[in-house]
Formats: sequence, C-alpha cells, structure tokens
Amino acid sequence: MKHFFLFGLFFYFGFIYSQNTILSKLSYQQLIDSFHKYKGQIEIQKKFAKEYLNRGKKEKDIERIAGGYYFHSYFYNDNNCFKYCDSAIEITKNFKNQKFPMVAYSRKTDKYVELKDYVKAIDNLLLSEKYALKFDNLMYYYDAKNNIGIVKSEYLGEYNEAIDLYKESLDYFKTKIGNDKDYNNYYLGIIFGIADSYKSLKNTDSSTFYNQLGYKESIRLGAKEMKNLFILNEGANQVFKQNYYATIDSIDKALPLLIESKDLGNIIAANFYYGKAYEGLKNDKKAIYHFKNVDSLYLLNGRINPDFVDGYMYLVNYYKRIDDKENQLLYINKFIKIDSVLKYNYQQLNNKIKYEYEIPHLIKDKENIINELESSKKINIFIIITVIGIFLLALFYGIRQTKLKKIYKKRFETLIENKNENKTFKITDTVKNAQFSNGLKIGLTDETIINILEELENFEKNRGYLDSSVSLQILAQKLNTNSKYLSLIINSKKEKNFTQYINDLRIDNIINELKNTSIFRNYTIMALANEAGFNNAESFSKAFFKRTGIKPSYFIKELKERYS
Repeated sequence: MKHFFLFGLFFYFGFIYSQNTILSKLSYQQLIDSFHKYKGQIEIQKKFAKEYLNRGKKEKDIERIAGGYYFHSYFYNDNNCFKYCDSAIEITKNFKNQKFPMVAYSRKTDKYVELKDYVKAIDNLLLSEKYALKFDNLMYYYDAKNNIGIVKSEYLGEYNEAIDLYKESLDYFKTKIGNDKDYNNYYLGIIFGIADSYKSLKNTDSSTFYNQLGYKESIRLGAKEMKNLFILNEGANQVFKQNYYATIDSIDKALPLLIESKDLGNIIAANFYYGKAYEGLKNDKKAIYHFKNVDSLYLLNGRINPDFVDGYMYLVNYYKRIDDKENQLLYINKFIKIDSVLKYNYQQLNNKIKYEYEIPHLIKDKENIINELESSKKINIFIIITVIGIFLLALFYGIRQTKLKKIYKKRFETLIENKNENKTFKITDTVKNAQFSNGLKIGLTDETIINILEELENFEKNRGYLDSSVSLQILAQKLNTNSKYLSLIINSKKEKNFTQYINDLRIDNIINELKNTSIFRNYTIMALANEAGFNNAESFSKAFFKRTGIKPSYFIKELKERYS
C-alpha cells in the first residue's frame, strides 16, 4: 500500500511537471491560440492565461502582462472582471502599443452591456476611442465608431446616422481583411449592421444587397456564425416584402446554430420575425406562440430591441379581439413596463452620445476649421459671417417655431372642442331632392341613389372603413353597384375622392378613441395606424396631418398633458 501511494504521488507530480514543461515551450502566440481554442473550458483556459501572465512578469514585458490580465478578466462575471481590466489599463495608459489600453476598455464596454449598465458602457467606449486617437490606432478608432453606430441603430433608432458611421468604419476594415480573424469579424459585423439598419428603415432592396454581400464574404472568409446571421437577417427583411414563407424558411435554417451557440439576442429576433411572418399569413396560433416566446426570452435575457416590442401590441389586440381581458391587461402592463425601460435607456444614451461624443467631435471639427482658416488669414470674416448666419437662422427658426406652436395649439383645441366633422349621410334630406346639388347626371334612378346612400350610411355606422383592405372596387361590390357610380356619389355628396373619404373617416374615429379611451394614448404610432385601418405608420401620419393640420404624436402628447 505504501509503495502504491508513493507511486501515485510520483505520477501526480510527474504529470504536473510534464504539463508545465509543455506550457513553457509554447510561444506567446501559441498560448493565445490555445486560450481561444478551449473557449468555454475555463479550467483549461486558466492554465494558458496564467502561463502568459507569469512569463510576461518574469520578462518584465508590459504588453504581455497587460495581455495576461486581459485574459484573466474572462473568468469572472463580477467586479474581478473589471479589476483585471483596470490592472491592464493602469500599466499601459502611458505606454504606446497596438492594443492597450483600448482592448481593455472595449472588454469593459462589452461587460457593462451584459449588465445593462449602458451609461458606463458608453463611458468606456469613449475612453477606448480617446486612447486610440492618442496612440494613432486606427483599428480601435474605427471600432469605436462602429460601436457608436450600434448604439444609434439598436437603442436610439437613428438608423441613417448609424449607417454613415458604419460605412466610415467599413471603408477602413475592408482594406484589412485576410488572415486576421479580428479584422474579418469587424468587417462582417459592420456589413451586418448596415444591412440591419436598412431593414429597420424598410429599405428592403439595400438590405438585401448587404445581406447577400455579407453572406458571400462570410463563406469566403470561413465565418460560419456570421453566415448564419445574414441568413436570419434576410429572412427578417423578407417580412417587409411580404414574402412570409421565405422568412420562415430562412429562420428555419438559421435557428439551430443560434440555439447551439446560445445566442439569446438573435433567438429573440428569430422568434419575433417568425411571429411577424405568421401574422402576415393570418395564422394567429403560431404568431401568438412566437410572440410569447419573445416575452419569455426577454425575461431571461433582460434586453430587447425596440423593433421587437410590436409583438406585445399584437398580443394586446388579439386578446382584445377575443374579449380575454385578463391576458389583454397582462400584455398591456408588460408593454408599458418595457416601453418605460426603453425610454429611460434612450434618454440616458441619447444624452451620453450627444454631450460626450457628438458635441466633442463637432468642437474638434470646429477647431480644425479654425486652424485652417487662421493659416489662410480668413478667420475673422468667417467667424463674423458664421455668427451672423447662425443668429439669423436661430431668429428665423425661433419665430417660425413660435408661430407653429400657436397654430398647432389652436388646431388641437379645435379638435378637442369639436365633435367628429365627418357626419354620416342623412337620407331624409336626399329623399326630398334626389338630384345632386351640382346638377350632375349619372343615369341612375332616385331609388338607386337613395339605396346606395343608405348602404353608405350603414357602412359608416358599422365602421367598415377600419378594414385595411377596403377599396373602391370592394365597397362597390358590397353595395351592389359599380365603382364609377359609387365614386361619383361620394365626390358629389362629400366633395372629396374615395381615398380621402375613407381616410377622413378613419382619422375622425381614431381621434374619438384617443379623446375618450386613455389606453390608446400609450399606443405606438404603428399600433394606432393598425387600429385606424392603415397598413403603415407613414400613411397614417400623413392622413392625420392632412385632416387635422397637426401630427398624431403632437396630438397624443397634448392629450396626455391635459388629462394627466
């Protein structure tokens, strides 16, 4: 027994000695490669990180020591993660090199995003950019620009500005692609950001172009996970083209790898666009299933893209339609809670980006302009012209805004005081004089005209105009007449064309709902558009402004202030 114990002890120490000998023979790059190779196997990774750090300390190599601290930060989800990053930052902030302290600030940024502390995430992102400029490191400078683009697109909804930032970064990174996986991933990630932003703007053709580009480049560069994301994103894009089966097919292909890699954020996206596709196919059962999945995954993840909140309104409206008040209230409360969180994050991030990124960059641009003007001895006249121009523009803008506010306020008060202007047809008046007031003769009997007017009256009373598919032809068929005669009657009686007639009815109806039902004031513009019978928010907003002279967002804001 004693001999066996000694043999076991000898074997154990021999194994440790052999293992350490193997590690000591690896180069720094081999240690890095091994660290990444065993991603997720923390105990194995620790051995490579420890060897990297100890060797750096032994050789008094500042950059290697910082690298060791950086690798150790991945083993912790608490303050120890930040402590290791801060240690790397402290020893490199005055030491110019290619990666530090920028990479440590980037690591802190990612960690704060995981913890949903977006303000601190932005703080560290801006510090990364600061040192990138200080050390003339273009990679991390454009990486910071790319990340600001992500904030603008995913959290602030400023898609056009995000695209501008993405394209600046893309111009740099596409010159660096090749054998370096970091550069390749940045490059593909930026293409994805551009495609995703165009999708959010519903610029479907541009989104498809960049999704196809990203898909081809992912294959060329051997980036399997990125290829999968481009499949998912194009599937989402197909929703806006109403190619719902193409959406489902793409998500079916992409989802297994997302689940395998535990990519919760994109699993949420997959379920949301599944829901939108089935919504488009009028399959309530499957749409509800996937929108509920979005809610369940949000509870796990704690983060949701503002674009995906629309699923909650679908659930609210569905349960309203089937008169399930308990579930309707449940999803109303969930929607309001998420909406308040998103608004808070928006305010925090918007202020941070504006005052600590955009304004400093504008000031820097201004300083560059002034320096150029000083060198050409034109600064004085430029400043004078600029100041006068700004003053005149500000004065003009101020006067115009004051006038507009008064006009909008007056229009709002008129809407509050007046009842619906779009009254239903009164058949009794028509019976007395069946001929049109303008003398128009259309070859119809008085009885036929009166019948059509009675049907129109019923159409208005039953709010048939809320059906988004209603058209002149469809309505004419329902009234047993033809579209020409129906159009002539509406033109003569209402003094407007069919489209304007329907839109005015819809707007008058939604105004009444907003005035009399407080819950409607919490709806998004898209949700209100759906309630009113419009297919999209843009056409709803245009019709609302044409009818009332004010925007729906202004009307809702004033209503909330009045009844708060």
